[in-house]
Amino acid sequence: MDYDILKTQQEYLNHALTYYTGLKALVLDSITTSIVSHLYSMMDVTQKEIYIITNIADKTREPLYYATAICVLHPSKFIIDRLVEELKVPKYKQYYIFFTSPINESIIETLAEADVHEIVQSVQELYMDCCSITSNLFSLCFKGSESDEITVERSVEALMSILISQKENPVIRYQTNGSTLPQNIAYKISQRIQSSLTVQDGLIPIQPTSTTLLILHRSFDCATPLLIQWTYQAMIHEFLGINSNLVELPTGKVEFAFPNDPFYRQMHQRMFVEVTDEIQTRLNQFNSSKEEKLKLDTMDEMQKAIDAIPELVKEKESLTKHTSILSAALAINKQKKGLQLSEFEQALVVNNALSSSLAELSNIINDNTIPYNDRLKEAVLFAYRFPQKAEDVRSMLQLQKFKLEDSQLIKSIIAYGQNPPLKVFPDETGLKKFVKKIVKGSGGVENVYTQHRPLLESIARNILYNKEDLKKCFPGFGDIHKINQNLIIYIVGGITFEENVAIQEIKKNYSDQGLVPPKILIGGTDVLNSTKFLNMLRPKQK
Repeated sequence: MDYDILKTQQEYLNHALTYYTGLKALVLDSITTSIVSHLYSMMDVTQKEIYIITNIADKTREPLYYATAICVLHPSKFIIDRLVEELKVPKYKQYYIFFTSPINESIIETLAEADVHEIVQSVQELYMDCCSITSNLFSLCFKGSESDEITVERSVEALMSILISQKENPVIRYQTNGSTLPQNIAYKISQRIQSSLTVQDGLIPIQPTSTTLLILHRSFDCATPLLIQWTYQAMIHEFLGINSNLVELPTGKVEFAFPNDPFYRQMHQRMFVEVTDEIQTRLNQFNSSKEEKLKLDTMDEMQKAIDAIPELVKEKESLTKHTSILSAALAINKQKKGLQLSEFEQALVVNNALSSSLAELSNIINDNTIPYNDRLKEAVLFAYRFPQKAEDVRSMLQLQKFKLEDSQLIKSIIAYGQNPPLKVFPDETGLKKFVKKIVKGSGGVENVYTQHRPLLESIARNILYNKEDLKKCFPGFGDIHKINQNLIIYIVGGITFEENVAIQEIKKNYSDQGLVPPKILIGGTDVLNSTKFLNMLRPKQK
């Protein structure tokens, strides 16, 4: 059975929310608010006798002495300190405390000392210290550039919670080039696993499992986060942005989440034109069903029609929502000249035609009908592809009066991605043939380029095959010579939706060959689009 981190975390959260029967207040923190929002809608939560949802950091909360607090908290020092303060001056009748990652004895002792009113009824661990984006994709949902110390700490906690919840004792491999963060995270996880096995706490299986945990740094491939992608989920994230399962439309925010949206679950990795076709097909079916329901000859037929109305209405509301989301995305695509830019991007990363690409970049930078940020993005991508022309690109930007801090991104991306573990682009002796894939659909869309394959796809395949030439690039802890069946990938700096699509295709290829597909779980510090990635390259604010 494949990994399903979404289902696992929903079961953990449901355990916490239903552990006590009666009027309850759900007390969260900034991290667990993000985690919970990816598992249940607020309406789902309130249906479990939750009267109010609050944040433990809010000291202005009104006491509810008749309610029981269900605290789902990330056990950071700040949160423990706040919890200690509250237990000394409680706001609720009693407390059931659930931490999202393992806690040590000192935290238990601290809480026991603070519980002077003896109102703590239970302290438990829930291993759900990351946001489940889909069943096989997770994120730490970083809001911006965090310090290296926080990045390592949060990464270790999240990955340990995943290993415990999935009952894994993996071989750990890490990227050495580009950053020391993957090695630091890998080492700390290895130490935590060994500590668990030494004390025999039962959290980690004693015997190694047939799984590899691969820890990468985003510098291994800076091209993929900058490309316009055309699968539904990736396209919406690029053009509109998906934040805490919400998409901002001109009419307001709408939910764009896995748990309560069967259509989204089915179509999220399909090409967007396939999504528009599917919406049209279903709307036609809906209208046909509606007409049929009007032809009622018996009471039984009438009752069946009445019973079907809520589901039909719910489906139509869902289709209407997705139509609005797609319409908004296509409008932005038109404004950005997305097809023109996508054609340029694909030719740039798949071919090695410097002179023609430089001429096309000049046309793009000088075209003031293309939004400023999109012209900047193409310049950054070109500089990453051809760093020897970085000064020429900066000169182009200066002539067009681009801001100095924006033109500095040219240097930033070259420095960030200058030492990848594997070759990102083809060289002159090994050019791929650039193939234009024709995709016909609505909105005048005829040509979409989809030739680029994320580097992560080949890395994942070769790790699963345990190719010898990757052992120097990705050393590790444990028996790295062993061929493992399953793979957990974590990228410091963020993952993209398109990389997740590529990973799913690996599993499909196994199935198509009649082989048992590997279980693959993929995640990162954030889910990137081009805007987030460029912001990550900017100097950190002090």
